[in-house]
Amino acid sequence: MATHDYVIANASGAAVRADLNNALAAIVSNNSNATEPATTYAYMLWYDTTAGQLKMRNAADDGWVVIPELDSSGRLLVGTSSNFGGGKLQVANGSINIGTFIGELTGAYEVIFEKARSSTVGTDTLVASGDILGQITFKGGDGSTQIQAALITASVDGTPGTNDMPGRLVFSTTADGASSPTERMRIDSNGQVGIGTASLSGRRFSVAGSTSDSTSSVNIFFNSTGTELFRIRNDGAFYSGVGTLSPYNLTTASAANVFVDSGGIVRRSTSSIRFKTDIETLQDNYADAILQCRPVWYRSTAGDDNPSWGWWGFIAEEVAEIDPRLVFWKTQETTTDQEGNTTSTELETPIAEGVQYDRFVPHLLNLVKRQKVQIETQNTVIAALEARLSALEARLSALEAS
Repeated sequence: MATHDYVIANASGAAVRADLNNALAAIVSNNSNATEPATTYAYMLWYDTTAGQLKMRNAADDGWVVIPELDSSGRLLVGTSSNFGGGKLQVANGSINIGTFIGELTGAYEVIFEKARSSTVGTDTLVASGDILGQITFKGGDGSTQIQAALITASVDGTPGTNDMPGRLVFSTTADGASSPTERMRIDSNGQVGIGTASLSGRRFSVAGSTSDSTSSVNIFFNSTGTELFRIRNDGAFYSGVGTLSPYNLTTASAANVFVDSGGIVRRSTSSIRFKTDIETLQDNYADAILQCRPVWYRSTAGDDNPSWGWWGFIAEEVAEIDPRLVFWKTQETTTDQEGNTTSTELETPIAEGVQYDRFVPHLLNLVKRQKVQIETQNTVIAALEARLSALEARLSALEAS
């Protein structure tokens, strides 16, 4: 280990030779020493034996720059002299910043991962579907070793060939309590995106829940206050939210062709026999009961209705007392917390909220059919009476003429 000021003083031949040998020793050993050289020059080298690092003097000759080094296994170590990860490039106590500049209006430099099915560098042997082309792994110390927390993987996604290389990206994270990552999202070679599923089946965007029942859902949108706006439940139910401007709260006096229950779920109405059982003909007394309903005129307080307009209809609470099956009932109360979690509570006493006007059709048809029979019977009686009257009038005319 030696350092030198690289100034050869005038002296006798032996002394000059010794001074030159010291300068050469300092050069070949890169000024290796525990302390920096007393005399420094811009761009000179110094191997810091204390830190185990090779350093170069900067251009201003006022500081040292650490030079990355290769260890015996060909690994480039930056900021350390000890292997800690096994990779060919290892950086300790710092960031890997890749800065590029290209003097063009278009284009940029690239970070490239390349793979071929060959042990010979530069031989582009054809890869196969499923081959991993590159990975970016994120790890964290668990107290004894490094554990994967997240992973981004690029793979061949299909059969490759000349000028044909289908690819996919897979994003994986490690769940709480686990030690290895699980796939969470992928983008396949067709541009299809899947979250929670690798089976995209021609769908541009697919989201799969963790279960297939009503206990888990795919939440799509929340507003700035955390109120849930849209959800598709894992059992297929569609939830439109219960916020101020949700379909459930955007009420109207107009008729509708969809049904939104008090929990905010949108349902389709059906009349098919496939969805019916215990079918019976409507009894006359139920049809007669709707004649007790009070038709009313009113103004609507619903937010989207014109307050100056008038409407015809019934009062749900009044109809419920006559026949509860003609009314839409609120059976649960749904709330959303600040994190967007919803809770539905069954009401002990359901609340009548709307008249199901379409349910009146069977009752009205029953009344119309019965009236039709009554009218036909009366018409028969009237026709008979008219015939008798005509006959009497003819006899009276004949008597009067004699």
